[in-house]
Amino acid sequence: MFDYEMNKIHCQYFADWFKKKVARMEEQGDEVTEDLKWLARGPFRSVARYSGYLVKGYRFHTRYREESLRTQNSGVVVTVEGENYASSRDRRHVHSVNNYYEVSR
Repeated sequence: MFDYEMNKIHCQYFADWFKKKVARMEEQGDEVTEDLKWLARGPFRSVARYSGYLVKGYRFHTRYREESLRTQNSGVVVTVEGENYASSRDRRHVHSVNNYYEVSR
């Protein structure tokens, strides 16, 4: 039960704590990398729209853009390993590996 409660608290408060912690580090003159600053800002609430993009040398297109192409490259798979719960009421976590797949629109 302790693991469940700790994980619940972590999920609820970590992002806000992290943002404040990085801000305090900057105020105190500690060295804070640009990557850490970006992570502390959290996800953008609005995004620009593109028909394609490059990430670490890989090219991706939206499905709309691919309609006029012979090749397809609009899907992404991310494998995540960690502790999961079946539901918000489940107190027993299970170590698992999940694949998340998304196709650009």
